[in-house]
Amino acid sequence: MALTRRTFCGHTAQMLCGLMFQLPVTLTAHLEVELMATVDLFLKGKFKWCQTKQPDKFGNWKVTLYPDAEGLETIRGLQSKGLKNVLGKDEDGYHVTFRRPQNKKVKGELRGFTPPVVLHSDGSVCTDLIGNGSDGYIKVEVYDYKPPTGQMAKAARLAAIRVDNLVPYAKDSLPKEQAREIMGLPEQKPMF
Repeated sequence: MALTRRTFCGHTAQMLCGLMFQLPVTLTAHLEVELMATVDLFLKGKFKWCQTKQPDKFGNWKVTLYPDAEGLETIRGLQSKGLKNVLGKDEDGYHVTFRRPQNKKVKGELRGFTPPVVLHSDGSVCTDLIGNGSDGYIKVEVYDYKPPTGQMAKAARLAAIRVDNLVPYAKDSLPKEQAREIMGLPEQKPMF
């Protein structure tokens, strides 16, 4: 599998398996664009709640990204330009969830989407489930749209994930909140 370098919006990028991954992530030039076609951005950080094999109950593949400082600055900049993805904060830091729908109406026509491509850092396809705490890059497609309110806005759709440090998903590992909620319950004797 060959790596090729290419200039994209003034930045050098690497092409791998037909997917463009930019190293290092320098995105501030994209923030200068007021109205744009779809632009691919690359954000680095830690992942939680990765659902890339099976869509959630709303029909979306998704990942919650805890971005590094540069990615956080980029997300805030895009929010100031109308990005509707919500930036939250918990005990692990700032995070934003990026989704990819199975299908969506675009200009009156139903458009189907494939699941996001997930790669290992060496470029091989990752077939493992991604556990909380894994890190790497995500590729999101930022695009303009006109919501019912009439003002132009921006949205970001998950396109692909590159996992640099895979934490294997384990069904018995729970998030901190849920682990606290069930503390002591498994040790209780059955009633019958």
